[in-house]
Amino acid sequence: MYIRELQVDGYGALHGLKLELEAPITVIYGPNEAGKSTLLRFVRSMLYGFPTRKDPVERGEPVFGGRHGGRLLLKDRAGREWLLERYADRGNEMTLRDGGGLERMLAQPEWERLLLGGISERLFRQLFSVSLNELHELRSLQGEELGNYLYHAGLAGGSSLSGARRQIGAEMDRLFRPKGTTQEMNRLLAAIKETETAIRQGRDRLQHYRETEAALAQVEQQLASADKSLPELRLQAAKLQNGYDLREWWLKRETLLTEDSELRGQLADPSAALMPEGSFTRWSGLKTSRVEAASKLAEARRAVGELRSNLDQLNWDDAWVSTVPEWERLESMREAILAKREERAELEAERRSLDETVQSTLARLSAEWGETELLSFGGLAAEREQVRRLQQSWEEAERASVNLQAELRRLNRQQEVLRTEMDNVADQTMTKAPNAISSGSGQVSSLGSFIPKSKPALLQAWHNLEDARRDYDRARVNVAPPLALNSRSNTSKGHLPFMPLMTGGLAGLAGVIGLILPFLFGIEGNPSKYIYILSTCVLLLAVVLMIYASYNRSSRNPKESSTLSGAAGDDYITGLKLHHRQMNEKLRQLMNEPEAAVTKLLPNIPLATNSMGSLQQPDLEDTIWQQLREAVHEQLDRLEEIDRGNSKQQELHQRLQELQRERELVERDSIAQRERMEELTARWENWLLERKLPVHLAPESLPELLGMAEQGQAVLRQRQRLSDRSDTLLRAIREFEQAAGQLMKICPPPNGIGADAVQAVQWLYKEAVRQFAVKEKAEQLIRQLAKAKVDAEEASKELAAIEGRMASLFLEANVGSEAELEQRLRIDERCLELRKEAREIQLRLESGRDPEAQSQLYELLRTYDDATLSSLLTEQKLLLEAEEERRSELLDRRGRLTQDLDRQRGEAELEDKGQRLRELQSKLELLTERYAILAISDRLIVRTKAVYEEEKQPEVLQTASRYFRQMTNGAYSRIVAPGDSKALLAETNDRRLMDSLFLSRGTQEQLYLAMRFALCDAASPEQPLPLLLDDLFVHFDEQRLIQSLPVLEDLSEIRQLILFTCHRHIAQTLVAGIPAARMLELKG
Repeated sequence: MYIRELQVDGYGALHGLKLELEAPITVIYGPNEAGKSTLLRFVRSMLYGFPTRKDPVERGEPVFGGRHGGRLLLKDRAGREWLLERYADRGNEMTLRDGGGLERMLAQPEWERLLLGGISERLFRQLFSVSLNELHELRSLQGEELGNYLYHAGLAGGSSLSGARRQIGAEMDRLFRPKGTTQEMNRLLAAIKETETAIRQGRDRLQHYRETEAALAQVEQQLASADKSLPELRLQAAKLQNGYDLREWWLKRETLLTEDSELRGQLADPSAALMPEGSFTRWSGLKTSRVEAASKLAEARRAVGELRSNLDQLNWDDAWVSTVPEWERLESMREAILAKREERAELEAERRSLDETVQSTLARLSAEWGETELLSFGGLAAEREQVRRLQQSWEEAERASVNLQAELRRLNRQQEVLRTEMDNVADQTMTKAPNAISSGSGQVSSLGSFIPKSKPALLQAWHNLEDARRDYDRARVNVAPPLALNSRSNTSKGHLPFMPLMTGGLAGLAGVIGLILPFLFGIEGNPSKYIYILSTCVLLLAVVLMIYASYNRSSRNPKESSTLSGAAGDDYITGLKLHHRQMNEKLRQLMNEPEAAVTKLLPNIPLATNSMGSLQQPDLEDTIWQQLREAVHEQLDRLEEIDRGNSKQQELHQRLQELQRERELVERDSIAQRERMEELTARWENWLLERKLPVHLAPESLPELLGMAEQGQAVLRQRQRLSDRSDTLLRAIREFEQAAGQLMKICPPPNGIGADAVQAVQWLYKEAVRQFAVKEKAEQLIRQLAKAKVDAEEASKELAAIEGRMASLFLEANVGSEAELEQRLRIDERCLELRKEAREIQLRLESGRDPEAQSQLYELLRTYDDATLSSLLTEQKLLLEAEEERRSELLDRRGRLTQDLDRQRGEAELEDKGQRLRELQSKLELLTERYAILAISDRLIVRTKAVYEEEKQPEVLQTASRYFRQMTNGAYSRIVAPGDSKALLAETNDRRLMDSLFLSRGTQEQLYLAMRFALCDAASPEQPLPLLLDDLFVHFDEQRLIQSLPVLEDLSEIRQLILFTCHRHIAQTLVAGIPAARMLELKG
């Protein structure tokens, strides 16, 4: 499956984003906060649904608006295109539209089966959507866990297999542990051991049992006696304790009753009933109310007199009072009129200053200008735009002119440099020309001169000569008939004619093998150092064989003669002559004087077989041939150097012509630019004349001119505004003075203040306000006088009512004076308090007791004093504590005896313990059988898993090893995951295994990435899902990153790769190193 296009309507900080991912490898680059990780989460959510709001980061609610979701344009392995739409408001449903426009709604399980190859969301996060966090998850998967992880990628039941083992292990731990105590089998074993011990130690103790039983009966009798005596002792102690605690309250009650009798004896009639509760308070209130009512009546009468006196003293004028509203209006305007007078004076001063500024500005602009010209200058936007365009054209023309002049200077300098370089090249060529001519004339020692004058022709002629010489040598060596040796001693020494040739052939074969050996072993990677050592040894052997062959051939005795047999010798001479003529023809094509070269290079062909010794002169021929070869190579070098000089000179000449053409174009542009400048100057002068401006003004002063004109216009507008404001202020002042004059006719002011309207308004307003206040005060006094009269009448009535209530209280108490009444009320009030407190104490004493108990309590309190009660209570408590302690000891003894009896009865029940032992043993057998079944199942699962690892795991590890070897440039050869060790190992070239925990972080990540790539191939072989890698190369050095590019390129042939990074150099390296990669940049 390939993602061809994605569109984000709203997800996290992304909104309205659309990206086309047409390339097999897409590198998405952007700075931090650009949205790369958000984009990766968006793809995961589109493929597997949006999480709930419990995971807000993965859900990606839109921050800047937009509908939560988007669209993906997908392409399956068959080339069909699918448009996937998913939005969070639809839940887990999605809309899928095929290439024909057919649309259907899919649930997540159906979608995963259709295009995701059945890959779950969890597996997709672990293998296909990888950040640095997910990449390092493989670091914690070691040993058995790594095998399960490989199962999970390559076999659908791998996770179930691991879960079954965990369940079996938990069940076995629940049943039994070697040193456990809480496991079921451990508890059964302990119970069996205790039961067996109890059975062995059981014996008959009947006598001890009977003695214990008798002692227990005696203790029971003593406990019964103690239980009978204890309640009586507790009751007596409680009575004494209550009497002791309540005696103080009883004494206080007796004191209260005595005081009540004494107070009642002070009255004239002690038997009279008590006054109602609160009577004294009511009497005190009546007295206070009477005093307050009398005081209120006197105060009201005094207020009536004072108000009448004050009212008679007040006088006012109704004419002044009627004008108060108008005076208030003028008074509110008075401060504003004063401010307007001051403001008008300031405005007049400022207006005069602005007149001076306008005149100064006109003088600076033009002597012919007035205010009319100033106001009309630059007023229209079209005119200002015309001026701006004129100035802009002027500046552009000046810049273009400067640039053209600079370009002409640059072209002049480049032409001078090129001419200088051409002169240097020509000088160098002339200095070498004589050597070339002499070489062309062919002075090569005494062999003659060369005919070809070009490098290809000379090289071709030389190759032809070498081919002819090799044919001649083969004819001379191989075609010769067997020699008849004159000496049997030479034959015995093995000097055969074919031995040097065979030795030379072996030397050549060894040289070829030594050269190609490193290439043969370097196909799978870089060859090791042992391959290079072996190749060097083979080449040394070839050199030794060549030296031996040369020595063997040269050490043969030239004086030894051999004889050729008959017709074979004639054929040999004929063949030599044929090759001799061919080599002579090749020499004529190469040399001007071939006869001298043939004489020295080729020996004379003998006419008879008995003179073959003249052909055996190899050392002299090789020396002359080597001289000819060196002369040819020197001639080739000289011709090549001359060709390079001519090519360089031709290139410089062509570049000089290009610069000349470019200079002519620049000069034409410069002339056109000067004409443009003259036209702009004429337009500028016409513009100045039309506006009566000095002709000497330059275009550069145009901004200053416009600024001064704008300032002058602003000053004129400001002066007009000041004039308008001054006229407005003057009208307001005159209106105020007219209104004040009309009021002063009704209310004339005193002499001396009528001339200034503002001052007169201030004095007259105060006087009108005073008259108005006098009238208001008189009206207020009239209202207060009426209220005072009403208050006096009410106070008189209240005083009469209070005195009537006091008279009724005298009759109720049957007294004749206030003193007698107050004494009676105080006594009755105190008696009420004493009787109330005595009743409360009586309730405390009698509460919860029946009449008999109450009489016993009162008798006890009257009979004994405090000391006697305390002594009796102490004695009773001691008796009670002693009895309770005795009872506790008896209970403790009874418990021990009962426990002893139970133990003896249990020891006697041996048959019951035997039955218990048999039951425990039977239960242990069942649990042991269950434990054995679980243990066998666990071992079978382990063996099955080991078989599967042996058959399937190497395929994944071989793929991962190939990726890892490529990434590390051959520093590590493979990855090892041993089944009996909890480690993930990397093997170096020298067969050393290294735990991945001890690798550098960058190498660790390369190992984990290689494993991830291999697991992806195993997990989705039928439906290749895209790989999304989020900044996984941050810890790769430059060399390792370059070595990883072929791995990524190989993966892109199977599945799509989308790489996210915030490092520009990583993005550039990926795009530059992989032709099919494309980079998209996200703006932060």
